[in-house]
Amino acid sequence: MSQSSDAAAAPNGRVLAMQQLKLALVALAALVWGAPRARPAATAAGAWYESAALTWPIVTKSATSGISYLLGELLALRLVRRPQTTPRGRRLVRGRLVRSTVAGLVSHGPQLHYWNVVLEKYVSFGGAWWAVPTKIALDQTIFSLYLNGAYCALLELMKGNSLAQAWRKVRAAAWPSLYWSWRFWPAVHAATYSVVPVHLRVLWVDAVEIVWVAILSTAISRSGKKEKETGVEAAAAASAAAAAPHASAAVTEHHAAVIAEEEATEEEGPAVALAGV
Repeated sequence: MSQSSDAAAAPNGRVLAMQQLKLALVALAALVWGAPRARPAATAAGAWYESAALTWPIVTKSATSGISYLLGELLALRLVRRPQTTPRGRRLVRGRLVRSTVAGLVSHGPQLHYWNVVLEKYVSFGGAWWAVPTKIALDQTIFSLYLNGAYCALLELMKGNSLAQAWRKVRAAAWPSLYWSWRFWPAVHAATYSVVPVHLRVLWVDAVEIVWVAILSTAISRSGKKEKETGVEAAAAASAAAAAPHASAAVTEHHAAVIAEEEATEEEGPAVALAGV
């Protein structure tokens, strides 16, 4: 019995390997055939965006961050939530998507634009080598705390919560978000502040931030549930676990369970109102 099953498994393994090889060859052929044809369109799109970023910097960068936050939230929903089949569940999802998009549009894009302007004006030191590590240090302490707090507070206020509730959520998410940020962003910003042109830095950061917004929104969602059960300190510890820059199957399943409980107790009024915006 064992020998026959092993013999059956061997051909199946070879068939699977051949299928994977065929898929790889098809993907390679598509890349070789499509890359030269896609290059002109990509070049034109890049030139258009660069012109828009120089001509209308606030509008362009606000729109860029709004799209980035929308995609990041979609990724977070995909990672940690069950598929929503009820009308109320779909309204809650739409509410989260609208809130995250607005946060990127009105908060992150404009503020990141002006932050880069300030750093270039006052922290370049005439091109000295220590300018880049200084910019990274300032970004990953003062600005990171402020921007993550603004994101968190804005989401809470758009949900209809009070300033006191928003402040509690900011405190709960502050240290975990900052701590996990240090494991992710300094390496990114080594490129941001050395090789990426100033007018394209928001685009660069937002492209990377699609992943980071998913991490951050997951941390904030879980901190809300834990805050109800054990207080702010425990919520911060829970957020640290949720914000880890990797997602095992077990962690993802636990997030889904936590957010399912959160949805069962969440007030649907603010989400319904936002879904109709």
